[in-house]
Amino acid sequence: SIPESQTTFGMGVEGLGFRLIGGLFGQVIYGYVMDFSCSLWSEECGQRKFCWRYDNRKLSLYTFTATFICKFIKLIIYGFLWYFHKKQEMMAKEVTPDQIHKSASTLDGMEMK
Repeated sequence: SIPESQTTFGMGVEGLGFRLIGGLFGQVIYGYVMDFSCSLWSEECGQRKFCWRYDNRKLSLYTFTATFICKFIKLIIYGFLWYFHKKQEMMAKEVTPDQIHKSASTLDGMEMK
């Protein structure tokens, strides 16, 4: 939790972090997917250099699968975050025994009409 005066700055830092992480991992994941669907490599001295031809069916299937898996993981993380946030809200709203005792003692001093 950050002070209210620094909320905008915190949101900017959070957005920068998301863009950096998403930009790095996204490119690595989709680069691997493209390399995995290559059907004809250019080779020099026994090392792969670049892809000459992609298998379009594999590329579309692997791209869809990678996107689906990433979105599914994101959905699971959002579900956990929502659950723990609701749990924390419920715990914050619970009444403690001290609060019950204080409210009962103030009611004892009042007269019922």
